[in-house]
Amino acid sequence: MYQCWRELLIGLAKEKDVIQNTIYHNLQVITMGKTPPNPAELLTGSQMEELLKVLEKNYDFIIIDSPPVNVVSDALSLTKLVDGVIIVARENITSHPNIAGAISRLEFVDAKIIGFVFNGVSIKKGNKSKSQYYYYNQRND
Repeated sequence: MYQCWRELLIGLAKEKDVIQNTIYHNLQVITMGKTPPNPAELLTGSQMEELLKVLEKNYDFIIIDSPPVNVVSDALSLTKLVDGVIIVARENITSHPNIAGAISRLEFVDAKIIGFVFNGVSIKKGNKSKSQYYYYNQRND
């Protein structure tokens, strides 16, 4: 059974015990497991910083899926350890004020916002902008 990041950070597991392969070539993950009683403490502690330094030696990209910055402060604490932040928003769920609030909080801690991901987007057939978008992408791929 795989262990999770919590065991790694508190010294109960090694990287090889928590890193899991996926069905995708060159994509590995470390799962969260159960939420510990002190997630913010673990994520902002020196162990997390050391873990990222170790992982940087073996990986080109490290993506941390954190809780929303509008809900808990864990993600804001992580910004000092990462090169950039990508804001994820869901169509018909994430509101403009939610996005504005997240941007404001991230700017307050000097986070570098490097992009946005919009997920759950519905694309309807026959939509003129859809066909133009795909045409644009096909020409530039």
